[in-house]
Amino acid sequence: MKPGDTIRFRPVSFADTLALEQAQDAAIATLSACPLPLPALINPESCILTRLPASDERPMVPYRQAGDKYILLECGENVLDLRLRLRIHLLMEAVKAANIQGVAELSPGVRSVQIHYDSRIISQSALVDRLLELESRLGGVAGLKVPSRIVHLPLAF
Repeated sequence: MKPGDTIRFRPVSFADTLALEQAQDAAIATLSACPLPLPALINPESCILTRLPASDERPMVPYRQAGDKYILLECGENVLDLRLRLRIHLLMEAVKAANIQGVAELSPGVRSVQIHYDSRIISQSALVDRLLELESRLGGVAGLKVPSRIVHLPLAF
């Protein structure tokens, strides 16, 4: 790459990204050149892996493939709601407590969490199954208490 070059990102299937990763791993292991095929384009809507419908205690939650190493969970509608933030907090704590091998990092948002994972350690489908299992055990957020502190203003840094 050099200044002025153009990069174009294209949505490709998760299966194609796994095949490319395996071809790259094989080329590195054997120290040989490996021509990488150009994957077929896909419809971005096919990135939704599963969708949990809303229930009395849980908002609607789509599970999306986010790149080749991430899964993005979004809770509820795109509104600022502390109950959605608490739901994400509960899920993150459950994932941390489960110590799922292959999960590298959790990046929370207000009503979402992006889960970075290593597909060489845990498959996408196995991770989604595990997340669904954890999600099914979460209770509601009514009456939930979380650690907090009182901050007195003004603050000095």
